[in-house]
Amino acid sequence: MLFIQSALDKEELAEVAIRLKALPAGAVRRGKAGEPQHNDSKARAVMGWVKSLVTRHPLVQAYAQPARFSTFILTRHMEGERFGLHPIDPLMKDENGNPMRTDLTFTLFLTPKLDYDGGALTLEANDGTRDIRLEAGDMVIHKTSQLHQVAPVIRGERLACVGWIHSLTKREDERDILFDLQRMLLVATDRDQVLMLRKTIGNLVRMWGEV
Repeated sequence: MLFIQSALDKEELAEVAIRLKALPAGAVRRGKAGEPQHNDSKARAVMGWVKSLVTRHPLVQAYAQPARFSTFILTRHMEGERFGLHPIDPLMKDENGNPMRTDLTFTLFLTPKLDYDGGALTLEANDGTRDIRLEAGDMVIHKTSQLHQVAPVIRGERLACVGWIHSLTKREDERDILFDLQRMLLVATDRDQVLMLRKTIGNLVRMWGEV
């Protein structure tokens, strides 16, 4: 699991808020079984813009090793609403209609924590349950294999952007090794170290990667 503080910076988050306020009523609706769906081209455009910001974030690239992303989905939960405990389909289609594995799930929080109560992202694991409530602009990426839910919103409104990632590296332990090396590369200053890290990362991706 990876927490990314300020995946959207203050200026980007303010721009997202402006664009969301400009959406017409009903731009985001809830389909059967709570499945969030966009029924407005402007909502899809906003999520496309958010996607352009998130997908190039260096920590997203380093941790997820993304090969494909799903369409980014805007979810809205009002007071009393929840999204019950559920698994995620192992296979989906990306925004171009190509099949993709759902190796990782992400949630980008868009509402300040002080503006709502409840609405935690709850992850179920063998070692217990974890409730996650992050500040607006923060992001969590976690294994899709975990059962998860959105707890009931007690007060206010919860907006978030969610989606799924098909990783070049299917195995979690291999992604962890690559992430450690990528973090070293991000801070390396010695030319020989940089070259050796890039070479090692490239060779491991060739060894483990699946497109």
